[in-house]
Amino acid sequence: MSGTLDRRTPVPKTNPSIACLRGSGKNVSGTFLPLAQVTRAEWTIRGGCGLGFVSFLLGFLSPIFLSDSNLGPLLGIVVTGPLGCVVGGLLGFWLAPELEQRFGAGRTERRRRVVVGIGEVLWDVFPDHDSFGGAPANFACVVAKLGKNRVSVLMVSAVGDDQRGERAIAELRARGVDTSLVQRNEHATGEVVVDVSGDEVRYEITSPAAWDAIEWNDELAALARRCHAVCFGSLAQRMDRSRTTIRRFVDATPPTALRVLDVNLRPPHEDRDVVLESLRLANVVKLNDNELATLCAWLSIAAEPPQSLVELARRFELRAIALTRGSRGAILASGNEVSEQEGVAVDVVDPVGAGDAFAAALVDGLLRAKPIAEINQAACEVAARACASRGALG
Repeated sequence: MSGTLDRRTPVPKTNPSIACLRGSGKNVSGTFLPLAQVTRAEWTIRGGCGLGFVSFLLGFLSPIFLSDSNLGPLLGIVVTGPLGCVVGGLLGFWLAPELEQRFGAGRTERRRRVVVGIGEVLWDVFPDHDSFGGAPANFACVVAKLGKNRVSVLMVSAVGDDQRGERAIAELRARGVDTSLVQRNEHATGEVVVDVSGDEVRYEITSPAAWDAIEWNDELAALARRCHAVCFGSLAQRMDRSRTTIRRFVDATPPTALRVLDVNLRPPHEDRDVVLESLRLANVVKLNDNELATLCAWLSIAAEPPQSLVELARRFELRAIALTRGSRGAILASGNEVSEQEGVAVDVVDPVGAGDAFAAALVDGLLRAKPIAEINQAACEVAARACASRGALG
């Protein structure tokens, strides 16, 4: 299940980033650097240390070439070492994008990232068929597909002791998602009746469902501590038990982890307090036009996109915020960059799950420190492909 999308959904054209607007986010000390800045800082330090050490050795060993044996150590300590640090740091800073593209990818491939979807697992029930869904479940499946050997993807949820619960677990496993932390309880596996007859997708969500009663335990606490990215939504927090578990899990993740909030407003589950508290926990947000309008009304933000996105990022110290706009493409803001992608229409078979696919590609790009415009374009393309097939996962 995903956010509302227009009947024709975009594959974007590549546009340059538009006007720079400042945002922020959260790191260990409370101020989150944009990913590009983190990468540049890393290569600046590596370059300075590496070239500085080599330069120091050259100076220190200079007695081999110089008659004055005392000059070598002094030359290494005072001249060549510091000079190498400065030159290496400048080269690392300047060449960071090229260095990360050439050497960073292999480093990432060797270190699998832990990505978690936490929240609803359910079945979308259409007039003529049903399909596996739930925003965080869709997200997990698409991340597993995009990440291949780069990520380990786990689903945290609950299903009932019924046939649909068995089928849901089988669907997740077939798509490369670890289901060892999917719980079972006395409630029925969730389902949503989906109406796609109009211009907007409409949902009728059963209640209570198994995913309303996700229990906190030691295994979840251990997983949270090693998590690199978690995607959670507002819908799965409609009941106290799951809301408490989701918030504890997100709060227990490392400060460097991506905490991705899918603002999944579904009447009558549009709880202002739940959404605002989730925004305070998150450092990445994905929402659609209607959800942005609701947030702006709640928070008295009068600006239009992209300024309204930047204002939300500023208020909640977000690392990145994405607005999906159906046939008009998407806007992605991160730090001092804002990327706007125009859309190219595709024939829509089933729009359900496109927003979840967008969120998955967004996380995949952020984990790989891709440029913001490239992430935005890739995410829109993945979302469009999701619309071109039946079911959220094709």
